[in-house]
Amino acid sequence: MDVFWKLIAFIGQPDFLLDLVIKSTAILVAAFLLTRLLQQASASVRHTVWGAALLAVLALPVINASLPKWTMGTFSQPQANAANTRQTTSAAEPVVKTIPYKVANTAASQTEIPPVVTFRTQHKVQNSRSADAMSYLSQAMQGLSQIWILGVALMLLRLAVMSVRLRSIGRQCEMVSEGRLFDILQTCRESLGCTQPVTLLVNEEWTMPMTWGMLRASILLPREAEQWSDEEIRVALLHELAHVSRRDCLLQLFVQLTCAVYWLNPLVWLAARCVYLERERACDDIVLQNGTRASEYADQLLQVVSRFQAGRRMKYLAVSMASRSGFAERLQAILLETQDRRPVRVRTMVALAMTFIGLTGLLGVFQVAFSGTAWAQQAETTQSSEQQSRAESFRQSSQAKPPVTKDAP
Repeated sequence: MDVFWKLIAFIGQPDFLLDLVIKSTAILVAAFLLTRLLQQASASVRHTVWGAALLAVLALPVINASLPKWTMGTFSQPQANAANTRQTTSAAEPVVKTIPYKVANTAASQTEIPPVVTFRTQHKVQNSRSADAMSYLSQAMQGLSQIWILGVALMLLRLAVMSVRLRSIGRQCEMVSEGRLFDILQTCRESLGCTQPVTLLVNEEWTMPMTWGMLRASILLPREAEQWSDEEIRVALLHELAHVSRRDCLLQLFVQLTCAVYWLNPLVWLAARCVYLERERACDDIVLQNGTRASEYADQLLQVVSRFQAGRRMKYLAVSMASRSGFAERLQAILLETQDRRPVRVRTMVALAMTFIGLTGLLGVFQVAFSGTAWAQQAETTQSSEQQSRAESFRQSSQAKPPVTKDAP
């Protein structure tokens, strides 16, 4: 609960959005560079890199709110207060000059010219302009933050609507519990060692094979699949069961949540597309490792893409067998005989997860802030005004009681 209130307080700061955008960009750039270095590795490894990066980006607001901050580029507020107090005191300290002036033949009228108080007005004007500029920038960031919050709410609402529609479509489909399709499904589950419960559905619409569901997976096939050969059914079910075994639907949910939170950052959408491409290639590798010929598998994918719809209504939470996006590169990876198709190892997953957790924690310690500078400059301007008022009071009191000087002997 304490972290929740810290997160609310963090969102209320004018510069939190800039902080999130810069840090999320740094994490995604690191993931991009790492995947460039892992070009010869398997698609499963690169998919793990992008997945860990997006999960780190999604957890970034909570980590930012939980860790203590070291502000970059400016003092912290107490340090800025002390520094500006010293600077303002020295800048606004009055300089008093006493000039004795004697009036001839009148001893009682011997007076002294009132003190002349000088200030560094130019320094005060510059501070006032800087404070106004920072105040305007802070207001602009607050307006942008409100637009961002509205966009996040709309994106989350869309995701909730898609989830409801997905369940509605699942209830409209026919469940298969026996027959040739069901028997091939059980055989494929044994081949992959899939222990998660799976429901097999068929639909009259020309929808390509797809999978959804986190706790209990559902695999949807078109009604036409009953006319396919056993090998074609086996290939389609192997691909969808590979998604189930890899928990791709759960990761897809987190990817969509990340896109909803960071909808202003185009790099997040690019990373989501990379997750999709590497995910499909990793499932293709599993199909090919289970005795399917690359040429036959590529031919079947080509037929699926050309004949069936991609299911746009369910693409946010469901994972389909094929799509036109990046299909040419996917076919090249399937037909490439030297391609590494090994699944990612547990120790590799742990190492990548620790890497991005450490990077996110390191970024969370630092704070990209301009509002602290504005606060310090505003405090400096206020203290300058106080020093000026004190100096004016000192001058008035000096005029009210002028000092009397004696004649030199």
